[in-house]
Amino acid sequence: MTPPPNRSWVPSHGYQEHHPAPIPPPFRGVWAPGPPPGVLVHPAFAIPPLPPPPPYTANPTTPASGSAPPGAPIANGSTPAPAPAAPAPAPLPGAQLTGGLMSGASYIYPSTHTNLHVIHPLARPPWEGEPQTIKFTITKVPTMMSIKDVIQRVLGDGDAHKVTEVLEVGEGKWFPGKGFSAGELGAGKSCGVVGWDESRGEGGRRPVWVYFERG
Repeated sequence: MTPPPNRSWVPSHGYQEHHPAPIPPPFRGVWAPGPPPGVLVHPAFAIPPLPPPPPYTANPTTPASGSAPPGAPIANGSTPAPAPAAPAPAPLPGAQLTGGLMSGASYIYPSTHTNLHVIHPLARPPWEGEPQTIKFTITKVPTMMSIKDVIQRVLGDGDAHKVTEVLEVGEGKWFPGKGFSAGELGAGKSCGVVGWDESRGEGGRRPVWVYFERG
């Protein structure tokens, strides 16, 4: 015997009516198939539809200071630009490899270097007169490089150009140390020989501060 539509036979109870729940719509943005044909879904297992998304506000509330939080949309729908990064210090004139490298070539660096703290040009040498505002650039130099080569890489050719090591004595004051002119015999010595070696600035030892002057 075929049971009537929407009924099922339950022993000792006879025919029981049941009604299929409506097939819910799929998730928004996620594919969700409905039940196969002929399969009834009990209301307890029906998936409710997702609530609608909140409306977009083109002009969000800004903090008490009056500025929008970083990256937040502003009235015209755009995003404020991030704060500009601090400019990198300009390299010294001789800090580039002359001629560059051939395509596919590599370069073997010397095994030991020192860090020269090069004081930028001032109205007068740092050891003269009242303390001045000091700006400097740190550059790594091979300890086997001659003093003359260092001078010429920074200031160019010229035997009258000179470099002086300066010693910081506190309260913005400096004292001149050993100095070399590019044309003198002592400028042929290497940085390591005159004490500008890899240990300077390490382990509490004073760094190498130098001041260049054009002749």
